[in-house]
Amino acid sequence: MFGRTAEKLLKWENAYLIRRAVLRNSKFLCISVCMDKKVLHLPLSYNLEGWVCRTLFEKFPAMPNKRYTHILDLLNAWSLSTNYIVPFPRDKMILLHSSIQFGSVLGKGAFGEVFKGKYTPIGGSDPVEVAVKRMIGEPKREQIEDFINEANIMSRLDNRNVVISYGLCTLQFPVMLVMELVSGGDLKVSQGSASSFLICNNLLNQA
Repeated sequence: MFGRTAEKLLKWENAYLIRRAVLRNSKFLCISVCMDKKVLHLPLSYNLEGWVCRTLFEKFPAMPNKRYTHILDLLNAWSLSTNYIVPFPRDKMILLHSSIQFGSVLGKGAFGEVFKGKYTPIGGSDPVEVAVKRMIGEPKREQIEDFINEANIMSRLDNRNVVISYGLCTLQFPVMLVMELVSGGDLKVSQGSASSFLICNNLLNQA
């Protein structure tokens, strides 16, 4: 999640979320929190001794200044040093990487590849067959933004002729878009043997 997205979500005092941030060539976790009507982005750092957030220690002197074994331990210590903190719930469109199983490769481009796979919703037992579009390599920030914008546009469309978007896997890398698996193969191949007139008519009927 990008900082400006977090800023749109965190509208009330002490509301926070933990997100994976991308800054130039570095990737890290940070706490985005609304304080005094402003959203601050506080980087988390980790080593073998645990997690730490230096800015939290500066703003909340009552919070024990040490490294914490788990991020939840750090959040608990923070909550005890202030009146309240409000976790922002994860959007239903944000999926867990562990909910996806990969199958065969369906296609590949310059910045991504598409797999046939299975998606198991949280609390569900029956996996759904899906197409998974996965970014490859070390994508730039602009490429990740375009990828997420594509998913946001798809999530707003509700038409039987438009592929369904189940959601995005953005909590870790690689970033993935999970979509409805459409049977029937490549559209260009399926229309290739027909005349140009029939192709146009078929495409208009399918739109």
